[in-house]
Amino acid sequence: MSDSLNKVRGIKTLPIFPLPLVMLPNELLPLHIFEDRYQQMLKDVEHAGKFFGVVHFEPEGSFDTRPALGTVGCVAEIRESETLDDGRSNILTLGLVRFRLIDYVDAGEPYLVGDIEFFEDEPENASDLDPLADKVFALFERMAKAAFKMSGSRGQLPEIKRTDPEALSFLIAAALAIWWFTRDPVEVAYQKCLDQMSASMDKSVQGGDSDVEKAMADAVKGMGKAMGTAGCDAMRAACKDDRDGVLCKAAMAQF
Repeated sequence: MSDSLNKVRGIKTLPIFPLPLVMLPNELLPLHIFEDRYQQMLKDVEHAGKFFGVVHFEPEGSFDTRPALGTVGCVAEIRESETLDDGRSNILTLGLVRFRLIDYVDAGEPYLVGDIEFFEDEPENASDLDPLADKVFALFERMAKAAFKMSGSRGQLPEIKRTDPEALSFLIAAALAIWWFTRDPVEVAYQKCLDQMSASMDKSVQGGDSDVEKAMADAVKGMGKAMGTAGCDAMRAACKDDRDGVLCKAAMAQF
């Protein structure tokens, strides 16, 4: 049993905070709490371990009012909090462990409360997993350095520490999500090139052509004009090495 799982041992129900995002274990997530029901939730969890559940939810219709049963969420632990004069709060949370939403509990609260079940990845053969994790880490490190170059080398590139395969997969997924939501206006323009890549890959698959690397290479060429030579070359080199798609698979496996 991991330290995170041991930390929530004995917990059967959690307040549920639906958000249009995915929280991952070991991820820091700042939140601004302004709705009355969630202000009440914060007061309640102050006396119950400071835990609540973050569950991805984006309503698709007027009758879609809460996350579906079976949805996977992550326990958020409140690490820091600041209460403003008007009752709103700014909090910093840390993702602990994943859970599956089993049912809803009528606890008489203004917010959702769920009957939950915690889970972690099943242990795998280290001799098979570690070499793949080493390859993923090396590729991720190269991609991070390439992205740093593409940003004009602003600031300082943080040290990326090698960790266990499960934690590494969370780190990669969280990093890709941060990049997506913090793009500057110039990077948004790159999306057109990525859309072209997606269209090219779809066309290749429909036409029976499995040469995905060629489609990626064509897209990288189109992105080169906006990125600059150094950033484009670095990103192309990293993508070329990811022949089996292990980097993307490691990130997407958690969603």
